[in-house]
Amino acid sequence: MRGWNPALVLSSAAILIGLNALVLDRLLDLGAPPPPRMAAGSPQNTRPVIRVGVISRYAPSLTYERYQPLMDYLSAAGTYRYELKLSATYEDAAEQLRRGDVAASFFGTWIYASLGQRFGLEPILAPRNEEGGTTFHAVLIVPVRSSLSTIADLKGRRVALPSRSSYAGNWLEAEALPAAGLSIADLDSVHHFDYHQTVVHRVLGGEFDAGIVRETVAREFAGEGIRIIARSDSFPGPPLVIRAGNPHPAIVEMKRLLLALDTGHAADPALTVGLAREFGHGFVTVDARTYEAMARLIGLRATR
Repeated sequence: MRGWNPALVLSSAAILIGLNALVLDRLLDLGAPPPPRMAAGSPQNTRPVIRVGVISRYAPSLTYERYQPLMDYLSAAGTYRYELKLSATYEDAAEQLRRGDVAASFFGTWIYASLGQRFGLEPILAPRNEEGGTTFHAVLIVPVRSSLSTIADLKGRRVALPSRSSYAGNWLEAEALPAAGLSIADLDSVHHFDYHQTVVHRVLGGEFDAGIVRETVAREFAGEGIRIIARSDSFPGPPLVIRAGNPHPAIVEMKRLLLALDTGHAADPALTVGLAREFGHGFVTVDARTYEAMARLIGLRATR
């Protein structure tokens, strides 16, 4: 074995110790700020953030697909940066708004009529429907080859429903079945799902004989194996809701921009790309009186 050089070994060790010390020093430099996520001075980075909530009507990916374009429009056309804040349930969206976690929230008709007055909430706008009107419908769907043709045919059948806190999720028991001389007890079973699209898929998959969803959702599946056999009476559109008396100027800005929304005649069409499915027909002003009939229906049901 060749002899070893103590000086060379000591020199190499010193170099390794120095390198390790340098690496360790960088790893332990906790005071150094992380790199900025956006360039300094970016307009998007300096504007105040306004968070807007939304109920869990759709799965998170679909919620972003439908609502994020509206946030992009508001951010591009307004003076604030608008951000979407999802909720786990319909009730969670109401709690977020009541606590002030969000400045406004897109509600469902039933959940607002149920909790709005108790939580001190106020509806300000609602979307127009495809015909430009202000009302919507829930519908009863079945597989296209099903023999069912009326609500009365649901006796002994399995029915899928959306959230218990949605109008579509309550229409069957509150209105449809009583009008047909039936009750929930006359059905084989009912099951509530978190999202309207889930109801459609469960019906298409043969797990349920029928299902109830918003008519706008049923139309998205036209030609994919379902048909509508019954439709609810009209009900007011799902409102954009704020805490009553909220003086924040962002509320005034949101209302102004949404009432001015016109995808067909936008000064900058790029701002309205992606809005057609959910909000492409614009908005109208609403108030608590718009939802009084729904609140009475909920009150009557609670006393039964």
